[in-house]
Amino acid sequence: MAGPVLFQFHVAGVLVQALPSATEEVAREVRAWPGATVHAIAGGKLVLTLESEDSSFIVDRITRLQCMEGVVSAVLVSEHTTPLEAANEVIPNEPSQQDPA
Repeated sequence: MAGPVLFQFHVAGVLVQALPSATEEVAREVRAWPGATVHAIAGGKLVLTLESEDSSFIVDRITRLQCMEGVVSAVLVSEHTTPLEAANEVIPNEPSQQDPA
C-alpha cells in the first residue's frame, strides 16, 4: 500500500559567470522568473537562488542560464529539498537553553 504523496519544496543555489557586458541583462532576465532571486552581482558573477515545488523547474532554469547569450557558465552549488508543509514553518529566533551566555 502506497503512503501519502508528499509535496516537496526545492531551493537551489546557483553561481553564474557572465561576460561583464551581459551581466545586467542576465540579472534582469533572471529577476523576471517566478521563484528566482539574484542575491549578488560582482565582476561578471551572479549569485542566485531558484525556488520551486517542481524539481524540473530548477533543472529547466539552470539549462536556460547555460544557454543564455553572454553566460559563460551556470553551476548548481547547493540544493535543498524539504516537505512543502515545512516550508512555512516559523522557527523562533530565541537562544536555546544550551547556548553559552
